[in-house]
Amino acid sequence: MKTKFSTKKLLRYGGSFAVFAIFLMLTALQNIFPNFYNTLCSALYDVRGQAPFVDLGDILQAGVCWRRGVNVYVPSNCLDGGVFNYSPILLYVARLPIDVSDRAVAGGLMAVGFMASLSLFPAPRSFKELAFRCIALASTATWYAVEQGNLDLCLFTIIMLGLWLICNNSKLSLISYALFGVAAAAKFYPAILFGLGLRERITRLIVVGLTGCVLGILVVAIYGSSILKVFSIIPLSQPFRATFGASDLFSGLALLHILPWHSATHVIRPFYPSITLLSAHQSSNFYTLLMGLGALVWAWKDAKYYSLKMHRVSAHRRIFLVASALIIVLCFFATQNVYYRGIFLLLAIPGIWDLACLGSGKIDRRVSLVLALVLVLLWEAAFRLVVHEVIVVLFPTWVEEVAMIGLWLARELAWWWLIVQFSALIIVFFRQEIIRLHGDAIRLLP
Repeated sequence: MKTKFSTKKLLRYGGSFAVFAIFLMLTALQNIFPNFYNTLCSALYDVRGQAPFVDLGDILQAGVCWRRGVNVYVPSNCLDGGVFNYSPILLYVARLPIDVSDRAVAGGLMAVGFMASLSLFPAPRSFKELAFRCIALASTATWYAVEQGNLDLCLFTIIMLGLWLICNNSKLSLISYALFGVAAAAKFYPAILFGLGLRERITRLIVVGLTGCVLGILVVAIYGSSILKVFSIIPLSQPFRATFGASDLFSGLALLHILPWHSATHVIRPFYPSITLLSAHQSSNFYTLLMGLGALVWAWKDAKYYSLKMHRVSAHRRIFLVASALIIVLCFFATQNVYYRGIFLLLAIPGIWDLACLGSGKIDRRVSLVLALVLVLLWEAAFRLVVHEVIVVLFPTWVEEVAMIGLWLARELAWWWLIVQFSALIIVFFRQEIIRLHGDAIRLLP
């Protein structure tokens, strides 16, 4: 009995313990062997020589500037020539008595909260599944988010708590949507999780829908101009580096044509001049739109495949899977995303594991490929950089460029295929829940 209980606890908390152990090890390296730590960061996700939690430091500095009356949405000396490109609602945190000197403590708490939230995942069914999750949790996308102290870590924790409440306490599920609203106040994309309201009873869905609409209208009325300003200053980075998004494929192809001398390697050039990006803006957007429409048509066809297999997924894992799909698909089509946002792929792993039936003798090859791609894309930056370092030593420059461009194209196509599969899962969810709600509405009619 004791052994069984211990096994159950290990399966549930094993992921959190593994990530926490790696976090302690990297923290020790950063303090004891900083040069080696910087080399490791450079090898894993192409960032070297930065102070830990640099993104959080930028947010705290923006709060300091805002308290001083500086317009943080235009370049200023207070922000070293940069701008604040987060939700204006987040600036109210600046009323707290914190500044950049609190970055280490706040970043550490954010990281610990993220690691603790991993225990809220549906527990693995086997040690094989636990091992797979630990490999995914230890990915470069995860450590990029932790090392940068990006706000996505905090949002991940809030979202995990909201999903856990939906799964485990129907009476408190309304609190989940409040948590999603809080997350959306910091960065806009968590608002898509209100789509999970379709799984509620029709009366509760009406309450969630009306409340969400009222709050949305109030936010737009009060902060509309600032929100538009935020959208207009979202920065674009090289599509060849640690990013993902629908625009990356065709903008990258256009840039290779415009700048044939440029190799799609790990070399850091923080931003192209805006004129370079704009020179092929219209054509790349048009081709991206066409490919996006084609992907949605493909997803509609594939939805039938997944609808026949969705019974394999437990109710709790299905919620996490749909939440991941909603966030990733929205972010993919909405804008270019920095690599660390890939941590939301982690939410899909328990559901995809069930869908692939990896706990039984029968394995679904297509779904297993989805699972493998999730792992590959979480580790993509490290793999790409290691391959580059090997090629650059052994082969001439032209081989390096051809190989790295080939890897980049493979990555972009992998993302598109994964988005098609995730979109198909969303369509299945919407279709099933709308049919259920239609039945509920008929039963409520006199």
